[in-house]
Amino acid sequence: MDPFQQAQGQLERKVEQKASQFTTGCIISIVGALLAVCIVGGLGAYFFVLLRREASQTGGAYLPSGGAAVAWAGQGPFSCGGVDNVTIDGVTASLPGATAIEAGGNCQLTLNNVSLTAGVAVSSGGNATVTINGGSLNGSVNSIAAGGNSRVNVVGATVTGPVSRSGLAQVTGVP
Repeated sequence: MDPFQQAQGQLERKVEQKASQFTTGCIISIVGALLAVCIVGGLGAYFFVLLRREASQTGGAYLPSGGAAVAWAGQGPFSCGGVDNVTIDGVTASLPGATAIEAGGNCQLTLNNVSLTAGVAVSSGGNATVTINGGSLNGSVNSIAAGGNSRVNVVGATVTGPVSRSGLAQVTGVP
């Protein structure tokens, strides 16, 4: 084999190698960009669904963390969690067979003059604290179902139906 053919063969192998590296780099870049778009799109969709679900549970109201009153109309179940600090005033809700209000996580929930009729009127868990000032709770299954390390304080409210305590939960103001 003459030196010209050898040099030509080496040059062809180098060109093929560089072309292969370039193609591989392009494919990796495209896959990485698509992955980034999917992650960002997925997170956006997750937060959109989360906010829509939260809005539907609160009658379209935003759940504040500063102890502000929430505009819950009582048309569907209400829930709070995380570190929410929520006050609900003067709502009357009838949700037969459902759990009207659920408090979990470290939620601090205050119900002022709220009247609930449901399968379970108030359910609490985690480290939630629920204070019920006035109003009435009527639960066909449980008026109050407290679990975990939650606390429910009833002050001047009428409670009709069984009260369930499990775990380290505490319910005060009712027998």
